[in-house]
Amino acid sequence: LTFRGVTEDSRCPDNARCVWAGNAELLFEVRQPGRMPVSATINTYLDPKLIRFSQYQIHLLDLIPYPHAPLRIDPNSYMATIMISRG
Repeated sequence: LTFRGVTEDSRCPDNARCVWAGNAELLFEVRQPGRMPVSATINTYLDPKLIRFSQYQIHLLDLIPYPHAPLRIDPNSYMATIMISRG
C-alpha cells in the first residue's frame, strides 16, 4: 500500500463558514506481490470511504493538516492515518 497524495481538498477551512463540510480525496496504490498495482481512492466525506482489496479493508482515520484560510497546503505535507483490517 502506497499513499500517492491528495487529488482534491475542498474541506472547509477551520476558520471559515461554509455551506458544506467539503471533501478530500486521497489516492493510494495497492498491490500484491507479482501483480500489477491498482489505483484506489478514499474520501473524507463522500463515497468511497474505504478501499476493499483482496481480503483487506483500508479505512481512512485522519488526514492532516486541516485547511486554514488563506494558507495553501503544501502537497508534500499531507499525512494520512489509516487502519487496515481483514474483512
